[in-house]
Amino acid sequence: MRSSTHRFPEHICPVLMPRLTPASPVRQLTMAEGMAYLAQHGLNPGDWKPEHLLPHRGVYVYPLPSGEIVTLEAGLVDDGPAFVFANPAALAQCVADDFFPVPQPRLSWPQVHARSIAAFLQEPEFYLTPLRARLGPLVPFQRLSDCEAAYDAIRALVKRKSTPEPERIDLTYQFALAMGQFFIEPRGYSFLVEKTYGGYNPWYTIYLLTKSSNQEKRNLFSAVCRAMYSQSRANFRTCCWYVTGVPPIAPLD
Repeated sequence: MRSSTHRFPEHICPVLMPRLTPASPVRQLTMAEGMAYLAQHGLNPGDWKPEHLLPHRGVYVYPLPSGEIVTLEAGLVDDGPAFVFANPAALAQCVADDFFPVPQPRLSWPQVHARSIAAFLQEPEFYLTPLRARLGPLVPFQRLSDCEAAYDAIRALVKRKSTPEPERIDLTYQFALAMGQFFIEPRGYSFLVEKTYGGYNPWYTIYLLTKSSNQEKRNLFSAVCRAMYSQSRANFRTCCWYVTGVPPIAPLD
């Protein structure tokens, strides 16, 4: 019997899309614009207080005398987003929704699809469709041999110097999710979905649980990346070892 532990809200949206309209009480600024807006009100980025750090997020919060609130992403990197909220309630709504309208051009594929990753078994087409465009009828994987053929094809693309780095990342994540789906559904592996924060919005990480007595957690994305980007010729069985904990010399159940 397959089991899973989901550590995310039940009302997750299928795709990470902005819910705020231009008329909403929030403005998105560049980091430079956000710091300039603070300066207009006599503040600088060093004026934040520990109690004003958003919970679980690397985001600084600056209440202004006007009642507005400015937020800056920790690190203050040049391309980091900043926001101006009309009032505390507007900020509280984004926190309650667990969503900030970070511009999509700044986001990687796993960030854009973060909420879909959290529900990747229920809504698989966001990763199966681009893989199918590359691999054809192999997707979704029905047999171990399908998964192996896909691994070999995707790894060849990832290792090819002409493949742009963002495309390599996208392909690796898409394959990892399809591989996870294969081991969870036909092969009965248990899994966890864990939520963490880096900046404004959450990340969701998939862990497969090994079938050993201690059910060791294996980070699906890290395991596949380790094999895909290995300087040695990590074959498919090596990738399966990283993902499932079953060494290449043992039968893969």
